[in-house]
Amino acid sequence: MKTSIIYKQKNISIHPNPFDNYTIITIPEEVRQPYTLEIININGIKIFQYSNILSNKFILSRNKLRPGAYFYKLFTNDYKYFYSGKLNIRKL
Repeated sequence: MKTSIIYKQKNISIHPNPFDNYTIITIPEEVRQPYTLEIININGIKIFQYSNILSNKFILSRNKLRPGAYFYKLFTNDYKYFYSGKLNIRKL
């Protein structure tokens, strides 16, 4: 049995981006299963991972992230849905 992966990049909303203290990530309503969010620095090192997120809106706090560019990967546990893109954090 073949599993299909639906790769999307435009159907995810990150607002504001760039952000100061937090941003809200909104995923499409069609993703009705747990998903994982990974934050990756520009060197390709995974900084954070949030697993088993159930809400279609996720508030990403700046925490100890330094200003600059980061990448994100957002995917369902079965990899049916996969999103990726760039986040920017401003200087405070």
